[in-house]
Amino acid sequence: MGFRSPGHQQAQTLTVMPLTELIDHLITRAKAIWPWELAFEDFYMSPSAWQIIEGIAGMIIHGAIRACFLEAILSEHVARMMAMRLATHNAQQMIRQLTTEYNRQRQTQITSELLDIISGSGGRYEQG
Repeated sequence: MGFRSPGHQQAQTLTVMPLTELIDHLITRAKAIWPWELAFEDFYMSPSAWQIIEGIAGMIIHGAIRACFLEAILSEHVARMMAMRLATHNAQQMIRQLTTEYNRQRQTQITSELLDIISGSGGRYEQG
């Protein structure tokens, strides 16, 4: 899952191998400023460039997979939060509706009992 915003998570795929596509996905294509006239190949590296790339490749792949898992966890957490927020809102609305309905029924019952008392007691007092 790719997390974009709380309201937008989208399933996505990530190419891990070949590594160049993963690197293009993870970093921007910025051009390095190189003020010297020497080319990169003119430098001696220890360990060799290939050994460095092999070492970094494992870390990049590990980091990319970890980022995928973290985004999936984040997307699930946000989806659960949104579902609970919606459930809470619906429950509060239902409580308000049921409270209103209860109060109406209660008021109807009280009014009915008052009318019974008034109509019944008026006749008794006139006779007595």
